[in-house]
Amino acid sequence: MQNIDQSTKLSFLRQRLEDLMVEDIKKASHMRRDCSGYYDDRGRDEIVKVIPDYSGGSMVGGFILGLHAIQVLSKLAYDGNDGEAFGKFVKVYMPKYKAIPLYELRNSLFKEYGVYYIGHKGKSRFVLVAMGKQRHLKKINGETHLNLENFVEDIESAFIKFFDDPKKNVKRLIDHADKQVLKEPTTYRIYNLN
Repeated sequence: MQNIDQSTKLSFLRQRLEDLMVEDIKKASHMRRDCSGYYDDRGRDEIVKVIPDYSGGSMVGGFILGLHAIQVLSKLAYDGNDGEAFGKFVKVYMPKYKAIPLYELRNSLFKEYGVYYIGHKGKSRFVLVAMGKQRHLKKINGETHLNLENFVEDIESAFIKFFDDPKKNVKRLIDHADKQVLKEPTTYRIYNLN
């Protein structure tokens, strides 16, 4: 497969990543239209629990996959450690988000299933919300609300902007396609960025 031209490789990589990232986030976070709720790690009884559709779905899973997709795309886009690459990607392709709190949310969810981030004014929280578009990125009672539907739309938009960006690092993408995608096109090893 190494004899495939650069344009075809990029197209193939884009389609594979779109299928595995964007579409999986949508599938994982599929929710019944009549429910809404919060993910709150404080365990308060008054928090409405999210009820996924019986075809499968997880609000928190959608956020985790979304944050992971940003991480993978950021490593495809930029050099540097995970945090630096993540910050650059968010700044360029998701500018309405603050990179550091979003990266700390990623760390908190990945490592502890928590929703905290340490800001310059101390510990803060995200409230992960489903079906609350009007609350997206709003600070309510000192907690930043992150609505799943908006978040998924913004990741999809960032994905498209990144792949359509004429300044993207084509060599890095081609190298990744050669190592991870075209080498074994029937496997799902594309998340290994080493």
